[in-house]
Amino acid sequence: QYPDLNPVVEYFLENGFSGMTAVVDSDFGDAVYLFTITPKIQDAQFYAIRDVLNRMKNGFLPDFVILDGYYGKKTLREIAKSYLPDNYEFARSFQLKMSWGTRDVQIYKRKVFL
Repeated sequence: QYPDLNPVVEYFLENGFSGMTAVVDSDFGDAVYLFTITPKIQDAQFYAIRDVLNRMKNGFLPDFVILDGYYGKKTLREIAKSYLPDNYEFARSFQLKMSWGTRDVQIYKRKVFL
């Protein structure tokens, strides 16, 4: 069973923007967000963290980091979490109901430094 991503989609429709970038703590979970949200937000880009690790090490900071309890992997989650303290603030958490339990999704938004 795939999760109902409507709450996450609604969050990004309200808080996302054209050209936004987001990283998911997985090696393939980005596709679900990509196909669900990019048709609704022009030029939005979703990446699996494994695909942008080198870019992040060289200073690339996506606008959002998604910690996904369904697609995420422990090692990739730890890597994603290492970027949070200095660069991101907690934005929203969702409990998505599934037939076998719940799935936790947390979204962090990049801090704006003035």
